[in-house]
Amino acid sequence: MAMTSAERSAYPLCGAKKKNGDECRAFAGQGTDHHGVGRCKYHGGSTPSHQTAAAKAEAERKMVTLGAPLDVTPAAALKGVLRATAGHVAWLAAEVANLSSLDTPDAAHLTRLYAEERDRLARTAAACLSAGIGKVEVEMAEAQADALTKAINAAMSHVGGLSGEQKRQFGQALRQELGHLSAGDPALPAPDAGSAEPVAA
Repeated sequence: MAMTSAERSAYPLCGAKKKNGDECRAFAGQGTDHHGVGRCKYHGGSTPSHQTAAAKAEAERKMVTLGAPLDVTPAAALKGVLRATAGHVAWLAAEVANLSSLDTPDAAHLTRLYAEERDRLARTAAACLSAGIGKVEVEMAEAQADALTKAINAAMSHVGGLSGEQKRQFGQALRQELGHLSAGDPALPAPDAGSAEPVAA
């Protein structure tokens, strides 16, 4: 269906300068695979650099128009960026390790991204430490562990029929299981079997 003059006026155009100095009136991305974004095929729109620029512009446009606001705390935002960036670094490290050659454009792009993401991870980690996020999480985990120990002690005081040795063994087993949980979650401090508060006998 043909566009009306009003629709055409509102549609993005290529805008490249022609040899006579006039602006190209072809549609943005006309004749390329990035319709509506970037230059038309007559002004370099199909070249790799223009395709990359068009993809970036389209991603930015979608981010601004489709990215809905979220309620998030500064600490949660920093932690989210830290976790995401750590994932990016791990993936890129695996991709770089699997490269058969470092002399290709793809390899150069991957290694550059790897270096950039490692720098981003270091900066984000430093920001988390500066904000005291790690310290707060450790304090919260310690408070939770303390509350758990008190609750177990209280429950054990109501349980009859267990000898002192059985209660001691239970305390050791509990500390061991908490250690397993800590190994799976870096935010939780591993309990020290030698110094942890024993379950009441």
